[in-house]
Amino acid sequence: MKFYENVLGLIGNTPLVNPNQYAHPANPLAHYRTTGPEIWEQTDGRVTHFVSGLGTGGTISGTGRFLKETNPNVRIIGADPYGSVFKTYKETGRTGEASPYLVEGIGQEIIPDNVHMKYVDEIINVTDRESFELARQLGRREGIFCGGSTGTNLAAALRVARGLDETGVVVFIVCDTGEHYLTKFHSDEWLKEKRLLEPQRLTAGLIAGTKGGQAPKSLVHLTPQTRVADALAKMDEMGLEHIPVIEEGKSIGSLRENRVLAKVLGNRDLLESPVSEVMGASFPVLDVDVSAADVTRQLQKSPAVLVEEYGRITGIITRHDMLDAPVGN
Repeated sequence: MKFYENVLGLIGNTPLVNPNQYAHPANPLAHYRTTGPEIWEQTDGRVTHFVSGLGTGGTISGTGRFLKETNPNVRIIGADPYGSVFKTYKETGRTGEASPYLVEGIGQEIIPDNVHMKYVDEIINVTDRESFELARQLGRREGIFCGGSTGTNLAAALRVARGLDETGVVVFIVCDTGEHYLTKFHSDEWLKEKRLLEPQRLTAGLIAGTKGGQAPKSLVHLTPQTRVADALAKMDEMGLEHIPVIEEGKSIGSLRENRVLAKVLGNRDLLESPVSEVMGASFPVLDVDVSAADVTRQLQKSPAVLVEEYGRITGIITRHDMLDAPVGN
C-alpha cells in the first residue's frame, strides 16, 4: 500500500500529502500488523480483553481485528468520554448530538471511516473527573506520566477487570505523555478552575500540598540526633506544635511541644540531649492517595498524620490543616 495514495497536489516537485488518519487504511493496518501481534505475543495468547480509546479508530480497529481473527472470544472494549457519540452509535446506529468534554485525543462528533464497529464489542463512557484522577494516579503510583485519554482507558479497564476471575487478562493502551498537560489536569489550579476537585475527591497528598495560611509548604522535620534545644527553637520559630522525626525517609518518632516542655521543666539537662531521648511515637503514616475522610478519621485519634509517597515521608497534616481544607462529608 502506497502512503502517497492521498496526494492532494504538487508545489513544484514537492507532493502535498494528506495522511488522513481518520480514513486512510494504513492507520488500522499498522496496528493490525504490529500492536495486535505484540499484545498476543507478550501475553502468551492469554489476553481476554483489550481496551482502547476511539479517536481516529486506528488503534482499536486494527488491534481488534487481529485479536478477533486470532481468538474470536477476545473482548474489544472502547473507552470514551461522556459527550462523544460513539457509544450511542454503537448501541442505536445513530450518532446523536455531541456535548463538550475536556479529555483530549479521543471521542468524536462524527464516526470516522477508520472506526470499524464490527470489531468493537462494547463502549464504556468515562467522566472527565475519573479520567484525570486515574491519569494522575498512574504517575504517582506507577511512574507512568500520561495524558487524560490514558486515564479514560484505565478507568474502563478497571471496570472490566472487576468482573473477572484470575483467568482474565485485560490490556489497555497508554497512548499519550503527561508533558502535554502540565498546565491542564496535572495542575491542581486548573482542576479547581474546572471544578473537578470536589471536596470528597481530596486526597492526603492534595491536602498536604495545598495548605493555606502560614503553614510550611514543605515537610519540616528533625533527625534523631538533633539537640532538644535546637528542636524547640525550630518549633518556636516556625510556630509548630508537632514535628516528625525522620531518618532515611522513614518516620521513627515525633515531638509534641507540650510533652517535651514538660520533660525539660523537670530536667533541664535534657536540652543538650538528642531528640531520640525525648521523642514519642510516630504519627500515623498514610498513603498520598488516601481519601480526606480517612485522614479525618486518623486525626480524631492523633494530632497529626504523615503523608507517604513512593515509600518516603513527604508531608504532614495537622488538625488545623484539616479545618482549613474544603472537605465534605
